[in-house]
Amino acid sequence: MFPTVRTLVRTTPSLHDEMWAGLRSDVPQTIGRISTKYLGSWPQSILHVGSGTGRDLSVLARHVDECAGVDVRHSMIQYAKECHPGLTFHQVDLCTFDLWRQFHVVSCMDMTLSALHHDEDFDRALGRLYAHTHVNGYMVLELVNRPAALAHDLPRTFTFRQLAGAAQHRYLGQKLVREIVWRTATGDGDEVHDHVEFRTTTAEEGLAALERHRFSVLDVFDNRNLEGTSGQGWSLVFVTQKTA
Repeated sequence: MFPTVRTLVRTTPSLHDEMWAGLRSDVPQTIGRISTKYLGSWPQSILHVGSGTGRDLSVLARHVDECAGVDVRHSMIQYAKECHPGLTFHQVDLCTFDLWRQFHVVSCMDMTLSALHHDEDFDRALGRLYAHTHVNGYMVLELVNRPAALAHDLPRTFTFRQLAGAAQHRYLGQKLVREIVWRTATGDGDEVHDHVEFRTTTAEEGLAALERHRFSVLDVFDNRNLEGTSGQGWSLVFVTQKTA
């Protein structure tokens, strides 16, 4: 799973939390906004798909009684369990997983499904999200917005610790490919290469895929603040409900 994802923070999970230390992730805030707007309060249960190090789920667990996280990476799941022993995490294949229960909210953000490039895999994963959502429950999906990705001048440099990263972006059909070469500031030591390929989509394509899987799409935003849609945001956030 995800053979086209190789990044510094994925190969060493502890670096992810160190990179974002002191910065508040906006994923729990977005789920909070959605809960307030559509449910009127926090849900009773939530499944966080692409839970990574468990950082976001640990914040959500302050408000939600039943929380579970799933991720494809064994190293991420092991790290999450060590850091958050009171929470539940599962290593899964997103196309086939079955936890034998449903949740009031299913969150799939941070471009998790954008790493599935084949339409068959993408559709199978959407089917699993549907299966794990309660009837009248909500599913939140975030995907890379193709028109904005094509139009924007994407970041070319990154810094972390004593490392400087030089990025290159290119397009392969409908995929956005990002490659970063990390070097020490002095130029000494080995280089570390990141390689990520994102599936990109339009709002219309996302709507069609979700409706094909019987989700009712309530809103589409191009920002996590849920403040309208200009079409220029890096990602598309689909707020959906399972009505049958």
